[in-house]
Amino acid sequence: MRWLCSVTLVFTTLSPANEFTPSGPDISVTHPPNQQLVVDLLIWIDENTDYDVTAIAIDPPIIVLKTYGDSIDYENEAIIFHEPLKGLYDKERNIIYLKKHWNHNDAKHVGVLLHELIHCAQYTNKEWPCWQKTEWEAYKLHAAWLTERGIDPDFNWILIFFLSRCEQRDHHPFLDIPTR
Repeated sequence: MRWLCSVTLVFTTLSPANEFTPSGPDISVTHPPNQQLVVDLLIWIDENTDYDVTAIAIDPPIIVLKTYGDSIDYENEAIIFHEPLKGLYDKERNIIYLKKHWNHNDAKHVGVLLHELIHCAQYTNKEWPCWQKTEWEAYKLHAAWLTERGIDPDFNWILIFFLSRCEQRDHHPFLDIPTR
């Protein structure tokens, strides 16, 4: 918890008006996760990985809720947000997209936010040979978090293994293939 003092200082200076407020004309935010939940998940990442989450705590990603069928600018490419997607992290814009009916009382939904925050921590702390390599670790940590809460993650590990390899792709592998 090397960064907790910074987090407290940063989050106490935010006002509700600028909390998780995105910039840009096409982003719609409706009831994103609250600051405390993000802090709690960052603490979990800090305690369960070697990643330094200080920079993320100081400048957290914008969290945007999207409806299936919405077009989003994901890493400078227009894509349609659709099932089975539950979340995406755009490292270029530091934005986490979650499905609009995201519920902070549902541990599986919170797990999706954790997964995307893990991606944020991965990219903040390390160079990756390809973005696919981040998925294996993110899913392993996501599963550990769910298991700690008595929830079977029920992930398709064989599929995740193959999709976590550096191969030439022209799209995010999870845009078309369910992982559970």
